[in-house]
Amino acid sequence: FPVTITPTYIPQLASFLKAVGWEVKVLTLSSNDTKDVSFSGQVTRVRRSLPLPIRVPLTILKGWWVGRSANVILVNGLHEEGALISLLTRAPLVAKVVGNPVWEKINSANPSSQPSEEQFIKFSSKPLKFGSRMRAKIWVWSLQRARVIYVPGQILKEHLRNFGLIGEIELISNGVPVLDSTKVCKEVDVVAVSRLVPWKNIDILIESAVRH
Repeated sequence: FPVTITPTYIPQLASFLKAVGWEVKVLTLSSNDTKDVSFSGQVTRVRRSLPLPIRVPLTILKGWWVGRSANVILVNGLHEEGALISLLTRAPLVAKVVGNPVWEKINSANPSSQPSEEQFIKFSSKPLKFGSRMRAKIWVWSLQRARVIYVPGQILKEHLRNFGLIGEIELISNGVPVLDSTKVCKEVDVVAVSRLVPWKNIDILIESAVRH
């Protein structure tokens, strides 16, 4: 996770599971060794700065050690490593998917690109270079190992279906509180938290805020 952003999803989920009697252990990539103030359970870290040929096997090894007695393994990212950890521990796998890392990497390499919703949906039929094609195959293989996949949007669910994933995919929308429009003041402050990548369209939000 970026150092300047405090992640909340896993700590909140862990707190809920602990409250109903589950023991929760977390394995994460990390940029530092500081203690997580928002999570009181066991946290095992792998340094993000390690070279990939070292980081991936180390993540799998630590994941096997942490999860060797687990009843279930939930992956929020690190899908490939999580699938191998699940195979080694024989624990069922549940995967949260919020995007396609292959698609994101291709578009991040081309800042001038303006990816569209239709392009994202049809990405599975697009011819890819060898490296990207192999990465996509490995990613899909890892998701096929999951008992359940859950996604935050219908478009992403359709995207995964186009990649040939036929298992159970559940839609769990991100929670967004909506105010009564009749009670909203005409002058409001806008706060946006996002990665600065083209498909998030933060430039449109900035332009709109400046104009109004």
